[in-house]
Amino acid sequence: MISVIIPAYNAERFLSGTLESVRGQSYEDWELIVVDDGSSDSTCEIVERFAAGDRRFRLAKQQNGRVAAARNRGFEECSKHSEYVAFLDHDDVWDSEALQTLLRPLNENRDMPAAHGVAQLIDANGNAPHEDLQAWCRDRKRAAPSGILQMDPRESTGFSALVCKNPIVSPGQALIRRSAMDKAGPFDPQVVPSDDWDMWLRLSLQGGLAFVDEVVLGWRDHGANGTHRRRQLEASAAAVRTKLLAMETLTDEQRKIAEIGFAQGARSEWRSKLHFASEDLKRLRIGSAARQFAVGIRAYLQRGRRPAA
Repeated sequence: MISVIIPAYNAERFLSGTLESVRGQSYEDWELIVVDDGSSDSTCEIVERFAAGDRRFRLAKQQNGRVAAARNRGFEECSKHSEYVAFLDHDDVWDSEALQTLLRPLNENRDMPAAHGVAQLIDANGNAPHEDLQAWCRDRKRAAPSGILQMDPRESTGFSALVCKNPIVSPGQALIRRSAMDKAGPFDPQVVPSDDWDMWLRLSLQGGLAFVDEVVLGWRDHGANGTHRRRQLEASAAAVRTKLLAMETLTDEQRKIAEIGFAQGARSEWRSKLHFASEDLKRLRIGSAARQFAVGIRAYLQRGRRPAA
C-alpha cells in the first residue's frame, strides 16, 4: 500500500483537482490523508465530500503549524500496512501513471530509499506554457573530487547530485520507501520551505534515489506558491546547507563533496541571475535587473558559508 499525504492550508482553489488526480491513478492500492493545517475556507468540506464516496480518503485536522508539521502529522496517521509514502502538495496534480511509474524502480531495487520523476510546469488553468521545468529536472550533475560531472539519465540521484542542486522541485515527484523515511526522521520545521530538500539529502545518505525520466507531476505556478517567497527560500536553503555540514555522521569525503557541490550551486545561481539581469537591462527593466543581480550575490555568499565551530 502507498500512503499519500497532502498538507492543506486554505487550499479550496486547487484541492479538488489534486484529489481527482490521486483518485485517477492506475495504481489503486493507496490511502490518502489530507492534513488540514488550520484552514478557514472550505478545505475540510472538499475532503469530506471525497471521503463520503471513497473510503481511501481521510481527513486529519490540526492547528496551523506550517507545511513540515502537516507532513509529519500525515506520516503519523499512515496505515501500519503501507510500504511506501508520497507527499503531494495541495495545488499539484499527478499524471495518471505517476504511482505506477515511481513504484517500478523501487520494486526492482530494494536497496533504493526512494524514486523520483520529472515535473512539468502548469499554470492556474492546468496548461503547460513551456518545458523549462522539465529541463531543470533532467539536467543533473554530481560533485566529485575532480570537479562537477554531468550525469547519465540512467544514474540514480545520490548525495553528490543533491548537494549541487535539487531536481525534485516538488515532493509529489517522489515516492519514498517507508522504512527509509522512518530511518531518515521527520521533516524539519526549522528549514521550511526547504524542508523537502533537507529530506532528500538525508534520504540520499542511505543510497541513491532512482531517477525515472518521465513526467509524473504537474507543478502549478499560480503566483502564491511558497517558492515565490524568495528571501525566505534563500534563508532556508542556507540553513539546510549549514545543518548538513554540521552533521557529525558525515564522513570527511561526504563533507568535501558537499562543499564542492554547494560551490557549484553558487556559481550556477550567479550565472543564471546574471543572465536574467542582462536580459532585463536590454528591455530597460532596471528595477528587475537590480533585483536579479542582488539575488545572485546573496545566493553566492550564502552558499559559501561554513557552519560555526
